[in-house]
Formats: sequence, C-alpha cells, structure tokens
Amino acid sequence: MGKILEQEDALLALFYQKILCSRFQSEGIDSLRSHEILDYVLLLIEQKTHIKNLSKRLINRFGTFGNVLRASKSELAEIEGVNDLVTNHLHFLYSVFQIVIKEEFADKPLLSCPDALYEYLIMKYGHSTVEQFVILYLNTAGMLIHEELNSKGTLDKTGMYPREVLKTCLNTGANSIVVVHNHPSGNCNPSKDDISGTFSLITACHPLNISVLDHIIVSPTNYFSFKKNGII
Repeated sequence: MGKILEQEDALLALFYQKILCSRFQSEGIDSLRSHEILDYVLLLIEQKTHIKNLSKRLINRFGTFGNVLRASKSELAEIEGVNDLVTNHLHFLYSVFQIVIKEEFADKPLLSCPDALYEYLIMKYGHSTVEQFVILYLNTAGMLIHEELNSKGTLDKTGMYPREVLKTCLNTGANSIVVVHNHPSGNCNPSKDDISGTFSLITACHPLNISVLDHIIVSPTNYFSFKKNGII
C-alpha cells in the first residue's frame, strides 16, 4: 500500500512539473511565481508533491528566489524538509548563474564589460556577511587570468595584504589588478581606510610596473567604483 501511495505521489508531482514546464514554454518565466520556479527546480531532484510546501516555506523564510539560492547551508538547514541534496542543488544552481555572467567577459578585456563585471561581483561577494578583499589579476590584454581572496575579516573590518598581491602578480604574470571588497552594511561609499589602503597598494605596486585599475566596493544591491568616481 505504501509503495502504491509513493508511486501516485510521484505521478502527481510529475504531472505538476509538466504543467509548470508547459506554462514556461508558452508564456515565459514571468508567468511563474517565485515559489513555482523553486518548485520546478526542486522537482528536478525529487519528484514528490511535498516539494510545493517546501518551496513556499523557503520563499516565506528568505523572501525571494535569489535569497533562497544565496542562503547558507546552516540557514537552509533550519527549514523543515531541506536535506543535503536540496542544499547542494540550490548552491550548484547559484554557482551556475555566476559562471554564466562571468563568461560575458571571459574572452574580453575585463573593464570593457563593466555592467557584467559589477553584476558578477555583486552576486558573488555582495551578500557576504563579513568583509572580504578579493583581487582580480589581469594580463597585458586586460583579460582576467586569476581571481583570489586576499583577506577575510569581520562584520565591518578587514585589510589588504600588498605583499601577497605582488607575489601572486609575479606568479601569474599579471601586470594589472582590480581590487574588490564588500561592505556588509550595505553602504558602498568608501571609508578613509578604504581610500588610504588603495593608495598604499598603488604605491607598493608601482616599482614592479603593476597598475591598480580600479577598486570596486559591492553590497547586496549596489557598487562603488573608484575609477568611475574619479578617485583613481
């Protein structure tokens, strides 16, 4: 009896998935509500009708589809029905989105695609709850050849390590860099320390003819470019 019920549940879930797929194909993604998009995503890994309730719980907890994908493993674990398979699937999907955006500037000079770059950096680093400094290393053509976390601090404080930046430049053959860090507070305006630290890095890079092309601060919804605002 239990097996029959499981089979019926799987058939109902498959039927619901086909309905969502049909709506997407005929009317586009905007025809689906956030929890229905999440339903479809989760039904790809588990065809059971309880997924509908799980999706609603996730959206109710995190607010948006994007916030669900960005939620940490510990945050997702608080939601009834979330297991490691669901968590890994959601995080994998979010990483795929990052790759799609990154590919827009993968074979072009990095700063020639500013909108894609800002979107990628906000998606990857803007939602971190601790401050991080990341360095993007560029070759002579201005293309990205390496991306590396330079330092990771607390809620509102961290700092760069110029010696490690120079070491990586020599190891990768980079002749220019872009500095990236996030402000968990949501305010992207640079602090005095952000500005002085940037100029200290420029000074350290000068003897090796390494250019600091920009310093980009990101938050969950915005960015600040030192180059765009005439600071460097």
